[in-house]
Amino acid sequence: MKKITLVSLLAALVMMALPARAQVAENESGIVYYMPYTEICIDVEYEEITLTKGPFYQYSERYLGTKDIITENDVKYQIRSINLRTKTSADRSRSYVFNPGKKHVSLTREGLLFAIGDELPKADKPTEKKKEKAAKIMGKNSEIENQFAGLLEEQLLASSISKMAEGVAKQIYHIRESRINWLTGEVDHMPADGKSLEMILKQLDRQEKQLTSLFLGKETRKTLHKTICIDPKEMTDEVVFRFSEIQGIVDADDLSGEPFYMTAVVTKSTYNTEETKKKTAESPIFYNLPGSIYLTLTDGTRCLMEKTFAVGQFGISVALPAATFKGAETILFCPKSGALLSVE
Repeated sequence: MKKITLVSLLAALVMMALPARAQVAENESGIVYYMPYTEICIDVEYEEITLTKGPFYQYSERYLGTKDIITENDVKYQIRSINLRTKTSADRSRSYVFNPGKKHVSLTREGLLFAIGDELPKADKPTEKKKEKAAKIMGKNSEIENQFAGLLEEQLLASSISKMAEGVAKQIYHIRESRINWLTGEVDHMPADGKSLEMILKQLDRQEKQLTSLFLGKETRKTLHKTICIDPKEMTDEVVFRFSEIQGIVDADDLSGEPFYMTAVVTKSTYNTEETKKKTAESPIFYNLPGSIYLTLTDGTRCLMEKTFAVGQFGISVALPAATFKGAETILFCPKSGALLSVE
């Protein structure tokens, strides 16, 4: 008995894992498919900027002649870009079943109609996400793991922080002088080719920036992403998310952030009821006549984006004439909206 139960459980799990085209309605011969359900997604790309003061920041003006320095450790955020898009899933409240006969039917993995008489395109292999760029220092360089890396022994053994800063400043000026000598050819042994000279100059630049950051401080930037998904509906200046320079993206009801507003105008599809009843009695399959939504995203003063999207659940199911189904070799549908694209 236990063996039978285990086999039954495994069979059920296999059926759940099968692609949508293999699902069959109970007590009915045919293929189950669904109309699409649309969500609105707000993709926000923003930066986390970490400011770290240098250990010699108090001596920057004395030894390097600059006041343009980081004086306090801080973390702040700023938005880089915002985009609106849709995400499609199966509307489980609008399912259909039909027998395609000898015609080949292609469904998406979610069970949405793609084509009759044609294959579903093979999905691109998921590519490994690009590794995030290394954190930047002063907007250009990788973060120093040890802020005192590269110091000479005499600088590390200096009797005071002031003496240490003085020694590091002298090393910075020595590096700058060496760079000028390499560029003007005033060295005993010039490299044999331009590539070797370029490598030497890059090394000098790296050393200078590493030491200079001990005075000026360093700025580390990290790119972050956040997606806010909402159900489409009529709305007027509704807060969809907030953004704080201190915390980044926060919830719509968190007053610590500045609000971003969305206005939406919905258009639902309508149809001739009597005509549809006639076609329904003869038709083996339905497609979707989607509605639409017009979106406006603002920050309260500026319009940041305006877009119109087809929305599956605002549409109505339309019967494909039986003659069209029988006579066509290929029928294509839009999986995102459920709309009929072409008949050939």
